[in-house]
Amino acid sequence: DTTDSGVAGADNLERSWNSVVNEASDKKAAIRTTFSNYYSSILTVGWTVFETLAGDLWEECLNVSPKLAFIACDADIETDTDDEKEVARKRKVKFTFPRWFFQDNGLNLEHKMGTALRDKWDFRGLSGMEVAYRKAFWDSEKEIEEIFHVPELQWLSATRNLIVHQAGIVDDPFRWLIKKHPILSQLHKGDDLPVNANLVKELVSASIKQGHAILDFSDNWIKNHTS
Repeated sequence: DTTDSGVAGADNLERSWNSVVNEASDKKAAIRTTFSNYYSSILTVGWTVFETLAGDLWEECLNVSPKLAFIACDADIETDTDDEKEVARKRKVKFTFPRWFFQDNGLNLEHKMGTALRDKWDFRGLSGMEVAYRKAFWDSEKEIEEIFHVPELQWLSATRNLIVHQAGIVDDPFRWLIKKHPILSQLHKGDDLPVNANLVKELVSASIKQGHAILDFSDNWIKNHTS
């Protein structure tokens, strides 16, 4: 009987211990998932902040200087260099504005050209942003390249898109975009994206740094080109 009681006690102890271990494992997995979701949200917001800032600053610069709008649309007439044919072509350039714009602003385009034309460009990705800035700020090629040609910013954009559109499951487009990243480049198609504090720090820091750069660029341009 004593032996049977001892065995039963040991069995009960083992079951209790296994229950504790399983509960701890479940909690550990839940905590890991919580932090992964938290870090993923920071990465997503980090990209969204830069995306919004780039679009808003471009828009405001064109609002401040309508001439930029004509330059961006290849309709700015240069009397010193354009021949009669080029002047005639530029005079015929048409601008299309959405209906909501006139509902919100009336027929007055003063200081609203950037707002009216913003939808003509795609600010959802780095390539679209760069095209918009190069078209408007045609004489600032070096500064624009320094803002948008940053590997960490491209990796942030790719990571954000993977999280939002592929639930963090690695696909071929993502692998191509992060092929030069020392860690992410080791992932294979179908892998879960490993999101952690180090990745957040690396990529979101680029968003903050380049956000300051594009803010300084826009601010300096307005100061140097307006009275």
